[in-house]
Order: sequence, then structure tokens, then C-alpha cells
Amino acid sequence: MTDTWIAFEAEVLPHVDRLFRLAMWLERNRSDAEDVVQETMVQALRSFHRFQPGSNCRAWLVTILHRVASNRRRTKQRSVVVSDPDDRIAQMVPFVAPIPQELT
Repeated sequence: MTDTWIAFEAEVLPHVDRLFRLAMWLERNRSDAEDVVQETMVQALRSFHRFQPGSNCRAWLVTILHRVASNRRRTKQRSVVVSDPDDRIAQMVPFVAPIPQELT
């Protein structure tokens, strides 16, 4: 293992439980909270070279987590989901077979 990985484990991993609790509070869904924490860890590892040893690691991680959660929320709001329970949209669009049914 590299020194960076060992330092990352020592600084960051003790805060994972608190990050998960915060993500659960923000997302209200276990699966989404797990995704937010995972993405937070990935971004923290990528930018760990910028972390100042001796500074407040938890605050740094919480800042990353809030940014990740905010970006995910913004992305979800942009996604338009069209509800069509009766499959009316499919009935309005005529079906055109991609291959002719009869050979001439």
C-alpha cells in the first residue's frame, strides 16, 4: 500500500459512520444514502492530495457529501419522468414494422 492510501484510511475511514447517518438524513433512502457516501469517498480519495493534515477531516468530508447530495438532487429534478399508467402514449404512436412483412 502507498503512503497516501494509508493516510487516507487513517484520516477518513473513522468518519464513514457519521457520514452515512448524515446521508440517510438527507436522502431518506438507504440505497441513495449508500450511493452518496460511496461517491463522497471516491471524490475524497481523488482530492486527498489537497487535504491539509491536522485540519478538520470530518468537516471536509461533510462539505464533499453536501455537494454530492446537492448535485444528485439537481440531476433528479432535471430528469422528467412521464407517468403513463394506461400506456396511452404507446397507443397513440403508430407501429411501423422495421422489416417488411411480405417479400415482393
